[in-house]
Amino acid sequence: MTQSIRRAGTAAMLAFLASCSTPKDATEPVETLETAETFSSPAAETPAAAPTDPAVSLSERSLLEMTFEEAQALSPQNLQVGPLYRVAADAVEVLKTDRAGNPVKVLAKGHVFLEMDLGERATGLCDEATVSIRDILLEGNPMVKQGVNVAKSTSEKTTMFIHYDRLNIRGRYEIVKLEDMPLF
Repeated sequence: MTQSIRRAGTAAMLAFLASCSTPKDATEPVETLETAETFSSPAAETPAAAPTDPAVSLSERSLLEMTFEEAQALSPQNLQVGPLYRVAADAVEVLKTDRAGNPVKVLAKGHVFLEMDLGERATGLCDEATVSIRDILLEGNPMVKQGVNVAKSTSEKTTMFIHYDRLNIRGRYEIVKLEDMPLF
């Protein structure tokens, strides 16, 4: 019963997240985050101006903390791409397969949840993602959590590119630590 209550709460949070948007900004600086393992770099120390609401809402935190199995239960489609990435979304289209028929590149659209095995578990949320066996491109309000840190876009135009354990961000974003996020 507890699991069904949690799933219902997660579904409500997904609906809430879908209705949220971030402010647009006309000028987009280019920033690079050196590694996804630590989420720390000199560029990350000077993020965009913080919004008045918590940088990562309770619903966003809950979604980032979800397991892939929970995301599978909430999403109509899901797929594993190579050994590192698993994706669940409203729609997942296979763009390329290997000789054995396994997907090597997919396009996921709508309420995208990503789970990444980068040495340490990482998760991501966005509106659209292109996932291959080596890298991921997240677009549409992307957010990536690894360890106690979250890289969150502050503009709809921000894109995040993950190549193995390296996270590159183009556009406005901020780094939020676990202690700055709302508690459950």
